[in-house]
Amino acid sequence: MRQFAFILITVFIACNDSLVDVSKAATKTLWVNKDLQIDTLRLDTTFMSVHAQGTILSFDTSGIFKSFANDFYINNDSLNWCEPGIELNYGYWRIAGDRIIVDKQLVERTFLMPGQKLGMKQVDTFHFVNDTLVVNSKTKYTAVTLLSTEIRDFLNRDWSYWQKRNGM
Repeated sequence: MRQFAFILITVFIACNDSLVDVSKAATKTLWVNKDLQIDTLRLDTTFMSVHAQGTILSFDTSGIFKSFANDFYINNDSLNWCEPGIELNYGYWRIAGDRIIVDKQLVERTFLMPGQKLGMKQVDTFHFVNDTLVVNSKTKYTAVTLLSTEIRDFLNRDWSYWQKRNGM
């Protein structure tokens, strides 16, 4: 009986360690689409902009989740936002086994798509495959290496404003 209890405790501790690792891995950085498609836009004959459309994810250590979708451009190897059309999702995340469960709401979108409305709720499931964060077994995200201070500051703001503004 003691051996069984020892094995059970060992398994519990090992599972607990993996939960901490998932949490630490999610909150250590911001995440961006792994397959970020980068195009070169020629605005005139003297200026070229390296441009991409994607989403940046933030998992706060206090359990707050934020996602910020926009068109981005690359300037001096740093990702910056460039278009006025944004999509913001705000919610909460928790650990369930080796998965991250996110309950989020659409809190702002410049141009609503047919069938979309502010306050729409969605649940996403994330998991790690090596250093890649995979959502709903489809879209893959990788750690952001260089990001403009403007975007980092924007993601660090209190987004509950949008929830209050939209009556959520």
